Amino acid sequence: MPCTDVTENLRLSLDSEERLKDYELSKQTCGGAVAGRGLIRKWVKHKNIDQILKLTAVEVLAGSDLRSGTDEYLHLKHLFSLQGALGAFVGTGSQSDGFLSIESVDYGLEGVEIRARIDLKLLTDRIQACGLCGNCSGTTEP
Repeated sequence: MPCTDVTENLRLSLDSEERLKDYELSKQTCGGAVAGRGLIRKWVKHKNIDQILKLTAVEVLAGSDLRSGTDEYLHLKHLFSLQGALGAFVGTGSQSDGFLSIESVDYGLEGVEIRARIDLKLLTDRIQACGLCGNCSGTTEP
């Protein structure tokens, strides 16, 4: 992959009750971590899909040690990526606004693993539309 590729990979796993076991966000080009792979893990781990889809940017940003606009951006990138993948998984595809495509969904005895690709340019456009102020809920609901 060329260094100009702005695609990232998301891998998330759900348990048999569709609660998030874990997730990681990594760069498509080199597989390197994106801000610690699971930057917002403490807000989403063990929550069910509905709880994650309802999680707002305000909640995540308020509970974070943010030092810059970059920190805000990275937190929102993780949140919106997770919500986009889970929204696509349950059929509310509007969650991703086209920035995400599901690559695979693997079902097993322990639960589900979802792999997705994220177009960073489109996701960044969504984050900028949010204004990095934290008031964007991360959902398309009013």
